[in-house]
Amino acid sequence: MADIDVTALVAQYGTYYDGKDKQDRLYEKVKTKSKTDMVASAITIEENEYRASESEFTEVLQPFQKGWTPKGALSFKPAPIALGNFKIDVELYPDDLKNSWAEFLTGLEPADRAQWPLVRWMIEKHIISKIQEDWEKKEVFSGVKAAVTPGTAAAAGTTIDGLRKQINDAITAGDITPITTGAFSTDPVTFVEEIEAFVDTFPEEYDDIDMTLVMSTALAKRYARGYRAKYMTGVVVGGDSVYKVEDTNVTVEGVPSSKGSEKIYCTPKWNFKKINRNKGNMNMPKVRIGNDPRAVQVFGDWWMGIGFVIKELVFTNDQDTL
Repeated sequence: MADIDVTALVAQYGTYYDGKDKQDRLYEKVKTKSKTDMVASAITIEENEYRASESEFTEVLQPFQKGWTPKGALSFKPAPIALGNFKIDVELYPDDLKNSWAEFLTGLEPADRAQWPLVRWMIEKHIISKIQEDWEKKEVFSGVKAAVTPGTAAAAGTTIDGLRKQINDAITAGDITPITTGAFSTDPVTFVEEIEAFVDTFPEEYDDIDMTLVMSTALAKRYARGYRAKYMTGVVVGGDSVYKVEDTNVTVEGVPSSKGSEKIYCTPKWNFKKINRNKGNMNMPKVRIGNDPRAVQVFGDWWMGIGFVIKELVFTNDQDTL
């Protein structure tokens, strides 16, 4: 259970309420949106696991001869992506705001605390955006699934195996062969040349496929500066500068989820999936009065996951492989 800390408000403004609307004076810290999701292809399923399969047909072409010489075989390789079961459980006492500067967030009908403006304001301004921030910064890339301890709230980042672990596990299994880059140069122009060399190792059959090269926002900023310095230009789309790898169909995208990592990865968009489960998926957290009639509980649970269908089509480097 989390109490509402109004100490700072009271200390700054005193315990008074003058009846004016002060919502525009309540500021929130900037929260991170889930940018990695925008790179992936979003799909909705009914199951707890996305069950795809990689299919391949062996060589069929041969020179003519009169005899019947059949060749060629179809094979399937399962390519599942597991979904994690997420939840939020938040409990607070709106009465903590009484007789404080922020009392305007309480209500006129004290018995119905679930209807107080505080609850809606908290959900809209904080909880929804915090879910997105926790997903982006702690689950989508750096998450490592861990067992739940009954009766104990677990940390964010332990519900699913994030993209880093998925890629590294695929490297260990031999499904992905990392491209050697070593540690990247801190010089922006040299870094651009390193990225160009990285992309040049992709198989030629991917030259005409539009792909996004995902990296941390710090590396993407370094690339943008190096690109402008090297080519004296940048492509502007809808008011935003878009930076590509020269002479390729690869676009560079920085995401908050990769903060602090030099691991980069690139794959066709259809191979990169952000998955939601339709049944029981969360649209808005639920609100109810708790066991204590003055406590308000906000809760919700849903399934979602992220990953790659065909691991062999993920191009990544040799950094951050632990």
